[in-house]
Amino acid sequence: MKKLISLGLLVGLLVGCSVDASNTSQNDSGKTKETTENKTKEEAKKPAEKKKEASKAKDTKLGAGTFYVGEDINEGRYIVSTQQTTANFMVYEKNGMLATNEVIGTEKSIAVNNLTVELKDGQKIEIKGANEVQFKVK
Repeated sequence: MKKLISLGLLVGLLVGCSVDASNTSQNDSGKTKETTENKTKEEAKKPAEKKKEASKAKDTKLGAGTFYVGEDINEGRYIVSTQQTTANFMVYEKNGMLATNEVIGTEKSIAVNNLTVELKDGQKIEIKGANEVQFKVK
């Protein structure tokens, strides 16, 4: 009976060691290292890195009127300015909600110049009171 128990323990020990050995291997220096299977599992746990897409934005000039991002101007981050005294600059979301409403121009008491905006496809831009508004890529 003792021989059967000893044999069972020995078999159990050998099976346990073989399962553990399947997850590690030795390199030339004798150090153990993880197998590719374990590394793949660890990499799957890491959050996916966001790849930055190349910006579609490019310097553009628009006058008074209504314009659409993706048609009249590329989406992207811009610095908006004009050399005129004042102009009204508005951006609307796809759903019609007003996203930006600024007086831009050189009149420092009531206007801002060099306004930074992030334009997204489908937004509508309205410019009133300016012959030329510059959109420089930021």
